[in-house]
Amino acid sequence: MLPIPVRYFSIYMLNIVFVFMTLKIIRTSTIPARYLSDLYRNRIVNWREMSYGALRAAIFGYFIHEFNQYSYYLNLAGLYHMEELIVNDEILQRKWADEHCVRKDCTLDEILIEQIRHYKPAVFYDNSYYFMKNDASKFKEEYGVKGILAWDAYTGSRFENQSRGVDVVLTCVEYIRTIYEKLGFRSLLLPFAFDRRIYEMVQGEKDMAKQVCFAGTISDNVHRDRKALLMDFIKAKIPFALHISNLGKGRFCISRAQIRALKDRRMDDFFDYFLLQSQNLGGVYGRDMFRTLGSSSIQLNIHGDNSQQAGNMRMYEATGMGSLLLTDWKSNIADIFEPEKEIITYRNNAEAIEKAKYFLNHPKEAQEIAKNAQARTFSHYSAKSRVKRFEALCDEILSGTQV
Repeated sequence: MLPIPVRYFSIYMLNIVFVFMTLKIIRTSTIPARYLSDLYRNRIVNWREMSYGALRAAIFGYFIHEFNQYSYYLNLAGLYHMEELIVNDEILQRKWADEHCVRKDCTLDEILIEQIRHYKPAVFYDNSYYFMKNDASKFKEEYGVKGILAWDAYTGSRFENQSRGVDVVLTCVEYIRTIYEKLGFRSLLLPFAFDRRIYEMVQGEKDMAKQVCFAGTISDNVHRDRKALLMDFIKAKIPFALHISNLGKGRFCISRAQIRALKDRRMDDFFDYFLLQSQNLGGVYGRDMFRTLGSSSIQLNIHGDNSQQAGNMRMYEATGMGSLLLTDWKSNIADIFEPEKEIITYRNNAEAIEKAKYFLNHPKEAQEIAKNAQARTFSHYSAKSRVKRFEALCDEILSGTQV
């Protein structure tokens, strides 16, 4: 009999442990406060009568961000059991605390610690930037956590000295992975994905309109190019559905973004926001956002000003919903989709408008390209396969090997 290599023997022994005990994983995440406010005011109006589990399931049912993708596919496999915690949702977290007899004056951070003590996870997956302000090594020692994974898709430099106990920093693009590697962290790529369950539940709820759509946000410090692009599209007077979730809605609205611009004496921004808000149909998120993506023939995408490579979530969401993706060109774009056959790229605002007009006038060609991209997303960028890669990484961390 040939000897078993050490790394495979370790994983073999880990699998034996699985037979007798399902190992627990906690994943922490957050939901923007404006979404939580809308959920509790307008959508889950009977939340007071709901249990913690029922309320969490109701929130997941709105498909906000990655909702329960990790736990759904991971728990199906049966080797691990993941608990998803929405750590900034005070209503939900205090329901958990009440059901587990935690004192009522606990802070949200204290409730999270009680959840750690209750669930006793082997792995902690930080999607809430918890270890940007907390000592990961001390956390492992104090609570018996064997492995810590952290996610950062935007900053590329915020997990630093206090985070040294983090085993792996996951990200969606190579240049952020390289930054963390230079900081001394082990960092791996785990690109965004699309959950086909969304398409199967939402498709057909609205007819597809022949129009360009943008759904997203504008931030003063990272979306200067985005603001200019959207304004050019408005001025081009082509069919354009604009959904900006953090700006006001209506010609005479004064938004917080405008107040900030006045305080900073950015008068150009102040007046630009009037134009954008006059065309803004209002923000959409979760299920409504996917319905919006699936009901416009072209989705306009542009990364943040500091994004050196392509890889934001909207690329997978738009293509998964079957819309033609019109996105800014980046050096790695061909590694994700085939330009001009699966997606359409542009290098400047004028080219974006020209291509948008062309495909609005050639809907069959647009639909064919969109179908190619959707097939690619379903086959290569599924949430299920992404979670399998995550599961393999958990195996590796707990077995002490690198496969």
